[in-house]
Formats: sequence, structure tokens, C-alpha cells
Amino acid sequence: MAVEPRIARHHVREEIQRRILSGERKAGDRLSQQSLAKELGVAQGTVRESLLELHWLGLVDSIDRLGVFVEKLDAPRICEAYQVREVLEGLASRLACDHVGRADISDLRQMADDVLKFAKQKDLQQMGATDHAFHLRIISLSRNKILIRLAETYRILGMAVWAALGMLGGGTLPDPERPSPVVGTERRPPGRPPSTSSSPATPSGRSLAT
Repeated sequence: MAVEPRIARHHVREEIQRRILSGERKAGDRLSQQSLAKELGVAQGTVRESLLELHWLGLVDSIDRLGVFVEKLDAPRICEAYQVREVLEGLASRLACDHVGRADISDLRQMADDVLKFAKQKDLQQMGATDHAFHLRIISLSRNKILIRLAETYRILGMAVWAALGMLGGGTLPDPERPSPVVGTERRPPGRPPSTSSSPATPSGRSLAT
């Protein structure tokens, strides 16, 4: 039975993405469509479409007449991604306020508390996973399909940051003494959206937006 092209493309993209984030493929490595197609048992067109998606996500770069190469994620590029994240999550928070219920607030508070708990324990892996789940939940609650799609870009860049921190064996942890991020949302007056301050998008902020 033939594999649906869309599903095949998804699997190919995930596999190439895994190799990049794991460090198996380094910045500057050339990604041959022909070699990848043969190795993964798919058509070159499927690989080409997968690489186009990864290019949109910022993990690879395409150079005319030379090919596709693993992109270098330097500090300025990562900062740009987090600037976009700040704006998009502020929007997601405002939209989520129209759909969020008490159970959702309770879940968000628990995830925020868990992030701070793992920060105190200096458990980067669990903290990163919980942080990701927290922000993904907020974006999902916005119920805006375009916003969810856009969030995929900086989500992948965030994964690259955590992968780099893991290989370096360290990173900056959020301040475990800062208050829960859901407090601002719970105390928000009716009809008033959460603040979209200029503070970094992190689960250790004061409001749902950050």
C-alpha cells in the first residue's frame, strides 16, 4: 500500500530535523536530495518539499547552484525568533481569554509551577519539556490555525536552542523565585486582555501573555 505523500513528507522532514537538532548534521553540511531520497526510500520530490519546509523553519538554507545546507543558528537569529515569539504569544494570550476555562487555568498554573520546580532542581530536560507544553497550550487555546502554524517556526528554533544547551552541558535557568505566570490572567478584570509587555516570552513571567 502506497504511503500518502503528505504523510511521507512529514516523516522525512521530522527525520532530517532530528538529525540537525541532534548534531548529527552540522552547520554548513550539504544535504543531498538524491542521497536522502535513496537513504529514506522516498522520491526526490518528497525530499525537496521537506527541505522547503525546513528552510521556512530556519533550519536549512538554499544557495543557488550549490544546494541546500544546514543553517547556522547564531545569537542574532535566535534573538529575532524570540522577538517574534513575544508578539505571537501576546496575541495568543488575548485570543485564548475568549476560550479559556477554569480547568485550563488550573492546568496552566500546574505547568508553570512544575517549570519553577524543575528550575530549582536544575533539571534542564524536564524544565524545557514542560516550558514547551505550557506555551503550546496557550497557543492551542487561541484556536487560531494560522497562529498555530506560525508558532511552529520559533518552536523549532527553540528546540535547536535547547539541543545546543544540552551539548554544551548548561544554560540559563529562569529565576525560580518569580511569581506564577497565570496570576495576571486570573486577576484580570472582565473584558480586559492580558498585558503584552516587552519582557521575554517565558513561563516564569507574570501574565499568561509571557
